[in-house]
Parts: sequence; structure tokens; C-alpha cells
Amino acid sequence: MSANIDTVMRFVQAWNDRDLEAIVTAFAPNAVYHNMPLEPVVGHASIRATIAPWLQASSKIDWKVHHIAETPAGVVLAERTDYLVVNGKQIALPIMGTFELANGLITAWRDYYDANQYQQQLPAG
Repeated sequence: MSANIDTVMRFVQAWNDRDLEAIVTAFAPNAVYHNMPLEPVVGHASIRATIAPWLQASSKIDWKVHHIAETPAGVVLAERTDYLVVNGKQIALPIMGTFELANGLITAWRDYYDANQYQQQLPAG
């Protein structure tokens, strides 16, 4: 495995551990996170503010990476399913993630998924 793929796999583990500090510090200070249905956010403070509610809303997170590859330019592509438990209900969300990296840090992260599929699985209430 390459260093970039190793970095992304450690990032995945940080999510599974629900470790906000490890997640945020995996990013370069001016990194861009674009959760495609939403507007992109830039920098550690904005990324933290975007990610923290996901961690708080989920009592369990288990990302399963199905395929991971690196382009010749060093971009890592990771097809995965994110399993979350929200208010006691398991949600399974297929996602395609794109990670740009430099010097061992994520400089850009884009996730592509069907927001409707997520919304339909949320517990009522």
C-alpha cells in the first residue's frame, strides 16, 4: 500500500473510533471538505464544526472500504459503505470518496452519495 492509501485508511479508522481530533488533524490546515449535497467547508475549524454533529448523532460508526485505489497523481479513491447507528437505528450509506493529499495530510475530501437514501433511513421523529 502507498503512504497516501495508508493515510486514508487511518482516517477511516479515526471515524470508526469516533475520534474527532484524529479526524480533524488528518487534514491540512487549509483543506477543503465537500460533502457533495452540501456546500464545501475550508479549514480545521469549519471541518470540525461540520463533522462534530455527525459524530454526536451517531452512537456507532463503522466505515467499510470495499475498494481503494490511487491515481498516478496521488489522489485516493475509496468506495465504501458507511454504517451508522442513529437513535438506535442502523443506517447503511454507499459512498464514493475522493481524497487529495500532500505531505501526509488530506488537502481535499469529496464524498458522493445519495442524500435521499440517507434521509429515508433516519429514524422518525
